[in-house]
Amino acid sequence: MKYSISMQGGTKYSNVRLERGDVKLIKTQLPKNPCDKCSNRLGCFGCPKGVEYQQKLKPMKDAGVLQYCLIYNRLLEINRIKQELDIEKRKLKEELSSIGVKL
Repeated sequence: MKYSISMQGGTKYSNVRLERGDVKLIKTQLPKNPCDKCSNRLGCFGCPKGVEYQQKLKPMKDAGVLQYCLIYNRLLEINRIKQELDIEKRKLKEELSSIGVKL
């Protein structure tokens, strides 16, 4: 990824140009970050799971697209949660409908 900043009329513009392979890296589905649930957050000693997770992030870091990969993965997570909520909503509506309550 190539990144540049320019100014025009007092407005700052950021230009991002993806290179070959960047989109594939951005769309890499990451595993859950084991550090999010770790009790040793203040005194990390680089446990095997954390080291393995960091190794999976390395290609994205090296290409400069990690932040976009994390955004992509968050969007996937939001879509998954939305689907689960839609299913639950449908079931709840059906339950109310079965007793004559319409929404």
